[in-house]
Amino acid sequence: MGFFSKLKKSFGKTGVELKYTWIEDPLTFTDPMVKATVTVYATDGEITVLGTSAKLVARRQNGDEEEEITLGEVSEEADPHCTTTRNGKSVPVFPHKLNTGESEGFGIFLDDLDLKDSLKGWGVWDAESARSKGVEIEFVTEVDIKETNFMFDPNIKQKIQLR
Repeated sequence: MGFFSKLKKSFGKTGVELKYTWIEDPLTFTDPMVKATVTVYATDGEITVLGTSAKLVARRQNGDEEEEITLGEVSEEADPHCTTTRNGKSVPVFPHKLNTGESEGFGIFLDDLDLKDSLKGWGVWDAESARSKGVEIEFVTEVDIKETNFMFDPNIKQKIQLR
């Protein structure tokens, strides 16, 4: 566990819970995009969602060391041209306020993936070779919440199977 993760855990309550309400799992090895929906729940007081970021990571054990490769990353934040419909009105996706007990789902589209090229240094060329070499794929999402400051922003992780 990293330093900021330990701090986050020791300070505890952030007033925010995250849940993947949909995630592309399994992921086809040759698919250039992985899609997910993360739902943000305000559990204790008003929060302001400023944006989301996500990354797809490959991990493997190499002797005593764990190796990691970031396969792709995406970040979404306030953009006046990026809108959604809420309560019948067209509004910016971010920032978005949630009151206690409210939730909102945010779509994540991580594209331009090339798993074959990214993992070739590990001798991986398809899903079967990834499994045989002990490669695990994980989707990690962090949500930027104004009230939690950057080091206490909540995140969620999920392992994804390859096919």
